[in-house]
Amino acid sequence: MTKYAGKDFIVQVGDVATATNFLTIAAMRTSGLTINNEQIDVTEKDVMPWRELFEGGVRSMELSVTGIITDGATISTLRAAVMTGQIRYFKVVSALGDFWTGKYQVASMERSGDHDKEEVYTIKLMSSGLQTYTP
Repeated sequence: MTKYAGKDFIVQVGDVATATNFLTIAAMRTSGLTINNEQIDVTEKDVMPWRELFEGGVRSMELSVTGIITDGATISTLRAAVMTGQIRYFKVVSALGDFWTGKYQVASMERSGDHDKEEVYTIKLMSSGLQTYTP
């Protein structure tokens, strides 16, 4: 059985206007990706009691990233994005070599640290629009 290293699952932030110039978010320790396909119930009273769903639903992706703050530039970029509600391009690269590219909004950012340890950050990203998958 092949095992894939979590260190090879990375999240990169790109330019605001184009999907270019991606930089890996610094010092990530954990990262996760959730792909959702939310159903839309379009059941009408005359077809009850059977539920009817809108085909396709609403697709979305959510990313969560936690790490150590080692790069002021990356944190400044993420902080600006969350403070302004800016939607930027991000790339998610898996250990398998496939990746997703699309626009995301930084929905939340948390920074914390104990007095005798490193400062850490946690961000949550929510997709906005079409995500391009490259196998």
